[in-house]
Amino acid sequence: MSASEILAVFDILSESFEFPGFNNANYATADARMHLFRGSDSGWALLIEELVDWPGANGPETILFGAGPLLAGGGSGLVTPFESLLTTESDDDGLVSARVRGILVDLEPVNSRAEVLEVEPAFALLVHLSETQRDELFHRSNELGAHLAPDARHLLTIADWCHPNVYHGDKPSTSEAFQQVAEVLATGAPSAWGPTKVSNNRNWRMWLDTL
Repeated sequence: MSASEILAVFDILSESFEFPGFNNANYATADARMHLFRGSDSGWALLIEELVDWPGANGPETILFGAGPLLAGGGSGLVTPFESLLTTESDDDGLVSARVRGILVDLEPVNSRAEVLEVEPAFALLVHLSETQRDELFHRSNELGAHLAPDARHLLTIADWCHPNVYHGDKPSTSEAFQQVAEVLATGAPSAWGPTKVSNNRNWRMWLDTL
């Protein structure tokens, strides 16, 4: 597929609310990371992990969006959640414990951050972990393999980018960042990705008042 055809796929997903946005009404996003893959027959896949607090689901967790013919089992949009690297326990008073890859998290600084930031402790936990254990909190490329075809080859992981406000009508195809993403996926050349004119807006603070 060409870059323009890949962008058209992103736009279709956006129109059907299957493309990730950082201001979802159901959950609050604290952080995100994007992975690009390519196959031996020019197939491609885009995976975007979001670190979210989803009160109506599992609370603090990582969710995964995917697109592209290299997704295992086909389909697109919100991929079946994997076993979370972050596990939490709560009671009526709030968070009791949290573990990242099985290692216990000290909740004392989390409670302090919640007060300073004026956010719920569950979201403060995500902010704290994204600042202190970000690499441990997201899945590594080989751990994402269960959601991809066997010949998927990791091209690039992108930690920061300018994301379109898809819930308010911005199309991925008009985003400089996703134009470059589509070029990387179409050509298999990671060098097609570079700094964009519009600065990174991945930080959660930039999405607080955009619902």
